[in-house]
Amino acid sequence: SVWGRSCVCALAVVFCFFFFNAAAPTEIYTRSLHDALPISTAHLFVREGAKVVLTDIRDELGERAAVAFRDRGADVLYRHLDVTSEADWKQAVADTLEAYGRLDILFNNAGIAVPGNIENLTEETWDRELAVHGKGAFLGPKTPIPAMRRGRGGLTTGRTSRGQGTG
Repeated sequence: SVWGRSCVCALAVVFCFFFFNAAAPTEIYTRSLHDALPISTAHLFVREGAKVVLTDIRDELGERAAVAFRDRGADVLYRHLDVTSEADWKQAVADTLEAYGRLDILFNNAGIAVPGNIENLTEETWDRELAVHGKGAFLGPKTPIPAMRRGRGGLTTGRTSRGQGTG
């Protein structure tokens, strides 16, 4: 297996931890659910028996993705998560713990790409991009650590870029 039978994954922005022997891994996934990488990664965890929590700010898209996984027999939930909101992070972790009793892995895949070039970029758009890539990368690993420590440990990993543009 790619991750080994000890993989446990949980909560938004894909929390994935693979320590010890986990009967059913739990994973949390964050935004960019329209991107191939998060869905492909979620498929890998599901294939290995992980329980997955998908997250995004686009609730309709997130629910559709979770339903598609559940229709194939996977144990997948969807939760709303704005990675720039500490309250959203805390709620996603709490929801994961309530549903699965533990959180082992976080795969933080939140990122945005702003079209155009710097000449056309507004300060508001720039601030949003910095918040998603900076604050999201800070809050993502920070928030689940206490839950992981209370459990059997865990792993956080992240990817904040959505690609490079030109302009």
